[in-house]
Amino acid sequence: MLAVGGLNILYLKRFAMFLPRRPSQARTLCTLLVGGCVVAAICSSSGAASDIFAVTGVAVDATAASATEARDLALVAGQREALARLLRRLTMAADYGRHPRLSDSSIAALVQGIEISNEKTSSTRYLAKLKIQFKKNGIRRHLWEAAILLSETKRKPQLVLPVYEAASAVLLWDDPNPWRQAWTDREVDPDALAPLLLPAGDLADVAAISSAQAIRGDAERLGVIARRYGVADTLVAHAVLRVDLAANINRLHVALKQFGSAEERVIIQSYRGTSRDDLVPLLARAVADVTLRLAEGWKRDTLVHFDQPVRLSARVPLRGLSAWVTVRRRLQESGLVRQVELTSLSKTGAQVVVHYLGEASQLILDLAQRDLTLGRSEDGFWALELSRAGAGASGSSTARSGMARRREIIR
Repeated sequence: MLAVGGLNILYLKRFAMFLPRRPSQARTLCTLLVGGCVVAAICSSSGAASDIFAVTGVAVDATAASATEARDLALVAGQREALARLLRRLTMAADYGRHPRLSDSSIAALVQGIEISNEKTSSTRYLAKLKIQFKKNGIRRHLWEAAILLSETKRKPQLVLPVYEAASAVLLWDDPNPWRQAWTDREVDPDALAPLLLPAGDLADVAAISSAQAIRGDAERLGVIARRYGVADTLVAHAVLRVDLAANINRLHVALKQFGSAEERVIIQSYRGTSRDDLVPLLARAVADVTLRLAEGWKRDTLVHFDQPVRLSARVPLRGLSAWVTVRRRLQESGLVRQVELTSLSKTGAQVVVHYLGEASQLILDLAQRDLTLGRSEDGFWALELSRAGAGASGSSTARSGMARRREIIR
């Protein structure tokens, strides 16, 4: 397997299927691919590749006169579908209709690597699952040319507590809880910019917080379950079902209350059913709308303005040189940071110049997702340091990895 910049590019035996039939075209394409690999390696050396530019779980299924033709058709279709999913992930819903319309060859030029799994073939059919990594600079360029802003900041996960109220029952961990089930059944984008976690609902969760405590925003109990799942923010999704007897329909009122590190917010939304028998589709529609609204709000706050390059100088207090390595790596992982200049370094601190895009408030928000705190010190100068969560991240990784097995990621 060929690897460039830490990414698996292609299985060598499958590489040939991308080559044109004529030798001159093949030489040209090979030159482009090698050049792209060099660019990828350079980008990788300056900062970690962002997972948000990778699309996973793309199912392809094509039939043609031969297995080879079916495979070629499937890969072309898979790349197009993956690009559409990526652009929807990065941009606002209002811009979906303005996404660039690209040819198959233009889309292929944006692909940095493909991983293929679960292959099944017959004499005329090809099925597989694809993971497609796109070139972030190419994606940025096409969106910039279309005057479409994008977000490259992935938020730390929020924990969702789905409280359901119907008639005289108020449910959180009880079964059945159709509202919780609707969250469970929601289609998931594992690389969503605003990921949400659904708790396991086991005995430890039941002991951590009750439905009444969740509704009233009990800070102590919310803190208990947040720490259990290693998150800073909790979202109480309180859905109340009312039956409109006059119209013979269901009405659902949803209150979203956000608690944690960010400013507490409350979002209220109502949904109208079509009959008294449409509870499941009504709940599913509400979940889809809620997750979209949360994602849109996050993207709106973190949209990158490529025409606003800015820089700032910041002091970085350190507890040893290893801390600087961590700070530098996390700066390089940011989609907003374009360059980090180190002007001085000692065991107790560093001075850096950070070149970034957008506004300072966006950079502060982006770095907070990477456990870096950026702010003004008492003397008015910028200070950048590892947050408490970031400083202790390595010590708690084992506990978090065990908890991750009990999480269900939802978009």
